[in-house]
Amino acid sequence: MDKQTDQRCRHLPDASAWALGALDERSRRRFEAHLVHCPRCAAEAEAVRGLGARLRSQPEAVPSAG
Repeated sequence: MDKQTDQRCRHLPDASAWALGALDERSRRRFEAHLVHCPRCAAEAEAVRGLGARLRSQPEAVPSAG
């Protein structure tokens, strides 16, 4: 693994929050400006968005009567 691949972006934790719509307006704008230039954060955000979409597409579990 090369040095660049091994480094974590300090904004990476915001990728999930952004993908789930959990950032406040200021943080969202700041992260979106960063997102344009960071392939790691873009990939993470896309993965979380994909997971969210898959989860929403599943039928809602109905608990048993017992």
